[in-house]
Amino acid sequence: MVSVLRTLRLALTIFVSLWTASSTLAGGPDGSPSRRYDWRRDALETTRVATADHLLSNSVELAAYRSAGFNTLVVYDVNGYNDSGTSWSFKSEEQISAETAFARANGVPLILGLAVESYVAAASKISVHGRFATATHSVVPNGSIPQATDSEIRERLQLWKKYGDGIVIGVFPWYDDVFWQKVDAARQRHVYYLIKATVADWYVFGMIGDAGFNASDSDVTQYYDPAAFDHLIVLMYPLNIGAAATGFPLDNVASSDPDGDMIHYVDRYVARMNERFFSGLRSGQLILLVVQAFYYLGEPEGHIPRPTDIAIMATHGTEQLRKISGQQRNHSAAYYYWGAEGSGVVGLSQRSDWLAAVHDVNDGLEREHARRALQP
Repeated sequence: MVSVLRTLRLALTIFVSLWTASSTLAGGPDGSPSRRYDWRRDALETTRVATADHLLSNSVELAAYRSAGFNTLVVYDVNGYNDSGTSWSFKSEEQISAETAFARANGVPLILGLAVESYVAAASKISVHGRFATATHSVVPNGSIPQATDSEIRERLQLWKKYGDGIVIGVFPWYDDVFWQKVDAARQRHVYYLIKATVADWYVFGMIGDAGFNASDSDVTQYYDPAAFDHLIVLMYPLNIGAAATGFPLDNVASSDPDGDMIHYVDRYVARMNERFFSGLRSGQLILLVVQAFYYLGEPEGHIPRPTDIAIMATHGTEQLRKISGQQRNHSAAYYYWGAEGSGVVGLSQRSDWLAAVHDVNDGLEREHARRALQP
């Protein structure tokens, strides 16, 4: 009898989940804002996503992405920039219509990256890729793209709203950690209000990372304000910039206990970020932890993530997050980055061993979410 009841409860949970996804991704049965808000919250709590520099519309690539346990796509408002590096190449209305229709047809929600801040197109790997957003065109050194105007931001959002209102979870207007980008809280709040005035139901994501780990009190005041976002993207790249930013360098070849080192790094990182930032989050604000699944060609071997490193960052990182007040239902996971052939950055799609590790992590998160959903 117990097993029968458990089976019925599981079947009911799966049915409700599937019904919710199918109805709410289309904007809900009545198209009401409250219904759309519900699906976005549910989707965010279980988001599994890897950033890519293009929409994964190729059937083979999308199949590989989904088989690794990913259920959300990141898409950008631009295709890159012009040859001189002085202006963005914005997507046309036709392209926006096609990309949102593709996502809707495949039942894959979108997180939208906007080009908002000024951007110096210097010939460096950090500038070309940022550390979360990516750019697809080669860069002319010393090119500079100005900050977007208020009217430009509104016009771009109105286009995306026209076609993507039932499939876009939210928007991130920063291409990097705001402590790294030096985007002050006043600017963040201004952009937040612009976005909410145009797409009120869409989430706006803040973004912090390793550069905030040892930020001074004055810098925290200047660059961090939970009133400037609905939810918070947090970048954690231990084998990249994290070593210098946190004062805890890792080398998984030289170390006698690389697993223990990574666990210690994650514990230390989450504890510090909780002390400085997470503890001040408002009720309902979630953390989307983005872990390192990339390396630059030419990196020392000890700075290239092992599959185990990625698994520890994602699994142990989310476990530590769920111990924080307000994050108990958070089973999200995010990775930078998916990868592309010919790029100077190696990502998940180029490493089958990484994909296998990520599949296990994402599958474990889904199972844990389902288990908690069955609890009274």
